[in-house]
Amino acid sequence: MLKGDVRLTGVSATLFGTGDGLLSQMFRLQLSYDSQDPSLPRTIVAKLPPPNHLARITGSLLSLFAYEHAFYEKNLGSKIGMNVPRCFYTGIGDYGRYCILLSDFAPARPPDQVKGMSLEQVTEALEQISKLHAKYRGRVIESPELKDWVLRQDDDSYFSLALKEFKKKFSGITPCYATSGISDPDNYRHAHRLGKWLDTFGSDKFLTFLSVSLRRRQRSCFPATLCHGDLRAENMLFPQKGLDEFMIFDFQMLKEINGMMDVAYLIQSSMCVADRRAHERKLLATYISEMRKRGATDITWKEVLFGYQIYTTVTAVIAYFALKDNMNGPEKNDPKTKATTRAYIERLNEFVRDWMVVEALEELLKHVNETDGTFRAYDDTDFRRVVPKKFHDLLDLDDDNSCGASTASSKTSDGPSKTGAASPSLVEIDLKTPKKKIDGFV
Repeated sequence: MLKGDVRLTGVSATLFGTGDGLLSQMFRLQLSYDSQDPSLPRTIVAKLPPPNHLARITGSLLSLFAYEHAFYEKNLGSKIGMNVPRCFYTGIGDYGRYCILLSDFAPARPPDQVKGMSLEQVTEALEQISKLHAKYRGRVIESPELKDWVLRQDDDSYFSLALKEFKKKFSGITPCYATSGISDPDNYRHAHRLGKWLDTFGSDKFLTFLSVSLRRRQRSCFPATLCHGDLRAENMLFPQKGLDEFMIFDFQMLKEINGMMDVAYLIQSSMCVADRRAHERKLLATYISEMRKRGATDITWKEVLFGYQIYTTVTAVIAYFALKDNMNGPEKNDPKTKATTRAYIERLNEFVRDWMVVEALEELLKHVNETDGTFRAYDDTDFRRVVPKKFHDLLDLDDDNSCGASTASSKTSDGPSKTGAASPSLVEIDLKTPKKKIDGFV
């Protein structure tokens, strides 16, 4: 960062972002030099390990710090065509130690996680993340910049460890609802039912589905790509004072998996319930249209709707990790921490209710072979059994039953198929709606 004879003469650090995350702490560094060169940054951001030793152990065991280190070390931001913070330095050590120095984007601020993102903001986020998803769809293990370090979708040890940790978090979870401010059981009943399913009945067989059915030899599953893994309001910035274009950050959760994981988690966690219900159809249409425009012509509505339901499991795991850790941690009485945790659970609760998520997961397990764990593809009747009736017309837009349905043109995650695009009628209708300019939201 420093050129020639320029020397750093002073550094002061201010902690910011308290209550925003569990797996890092952020400091704004004020820098002074023995030079008046205006090109030298006067502030940068230092991302360091969390002070909580349990969070640090979790991040280290799951290699979350290593993934973000690799993302910046390999300069992937420029390769995916998305705006990310400039990285001045990244380093990683043992026992969860790491340090990343990034450009400071202040005074720009992300959307409020509790208030939720607007339709325009989520639309922009989906248009941007489709660049990443389309580029690596079916190509993660073939890409030289990814193949040696990205978390694979068939990593048995990761899913096993994640589910094991979830069971620990879910144990004794009930008092945490009241601590977060959720007093009415109806505001967590359905979310708790999903958590209970993951904790007991569904966990072993669902783990088999994750570790066996997602292997590349399994031809009845949808293509995988590189996912951000934590695509939510407070990990992105929109054009505003101090920032000219969309920016995304926080790459600790990068993984190879179907792109609908990012889509489902974004909409489920970062929109208020009323806005999600009003706009989810249009948002899903935006995503499928953007993917096709970028070359992923094999994506279908069956894939989109299947993933939108099934990857609620990811939202649930993240929500219950946050609920247990936040409501038993040093910031349990912090108003923002409580409000954010409460929003996660209540939004999850309503989505599980609206989309019959537990019923969809039970249907999924009927398709997992008890002997070898392989996955029997859905037919049209299966899809209609689990997708809410108000979305059945979207299933009719597919011109065949490919992508996870029982036909010979099903794809693996080794590469995208060459199927043609489905009927674009709904997408064309949505794309005719003019987009509003996204203003600042501080």
